[in-house]
Amino acid sequence: MTENSPDVLLAAVTAEAGLTGHQIVRGTGKSMLVAGEMDREPVIAKILLTADPFWVAKWRHEIDIYRSFVRERPPVRIPQLKWTNGETALILEWIGDRPADAGRYLSAPLDVGDIAAVVAAAEAISTWQPAVPGSPARRLMVDYQKRIDRYHRRGFFTLADREALLRLLARCGDRREFGHGDLLPANVLLGAGHACTVVDWEFGGQYLPGYDLATLYVLLGGAAPAIRPRIEAAVAAAGRDEEFSVNLACILVRELRIHQELSEGDIARGRLPGLVEAWAEGRRRLHARAG
Repeated sequence: MTENSPDVLLAAVTAEAGLTGHQIVRGTGKSMLVAGEMDREPVIAKILLTADPFWVAKWRHEIDIYRSFVRERPPVRIPQLKWTNGETALILEWIGDRPADAGRYLSAPLDVGDIAAVVAAAEAISTWQPAVPGSPARRLMVDYQKRIDRYHRRGFFTLADREALLRLLARCGDRREFGHGDLLPANVLLGAGHACTVVDWEFGGQYLPGYDLATLYVLLGGAAPAIRPRIEAAVAAAGRDEEFSVNLACILVRELRIHQELSEGDIARGRLPGLVEAWAEGRRRLHARAG
């Protein structure tokens, strides 16, 4: 795949899919979202712009996931797949609800009902396992030992952290469950009556139990602290505290890495003190669980 201009790619999708009345909603160097109509129904088109092999692979994986959802629908509200060229573009049902937040982190508290709906959606996603052999939703998305070793080499995990994580990982065995894998506030749409729709499935696949709940704990819990007791209760009820602790440690350290790599002038670096404090608590939890 070679990189093309947004205009060229949009023209190709318009011609192939019959997209009309289109208007660019959002564009980045990676992709763009285009609102329009198809067969007189409102839709949203997602078009890949970059030729970066990582994102090309993730894009095709997301297309495969949406195709698998046509065959086996998960127990959570998702937009319906309307069309795809199988490689760089897909067109989805338009869901007019608002994202929980536009950014990576929640910036304002959520309604109690919305909190319950978001946690319930994450729990529902985790209960779904596709029956079709070879489904893309059965792909393992994280090699936990490699990730732990990588963060240890980079100094984020101490030797004691690494040993504690590997002890817990051994206890977890091969237990895996389906997860969204990228449950950012922007990927959760909230509507009337606490309706919750989950979008952007390029990281959908198999994780240690509790991966999505750990993501919500970190990315939403700062602005909506009421979500954390709900998540703790859900983890305890499922008996998945060890898996959750591994996921939480990996996600907290990932967020620390991301924020430390930001430029000095980036306003998001203001989250660093909170992340350092959260990781200190996560580390205490990790060692308590590892015994």
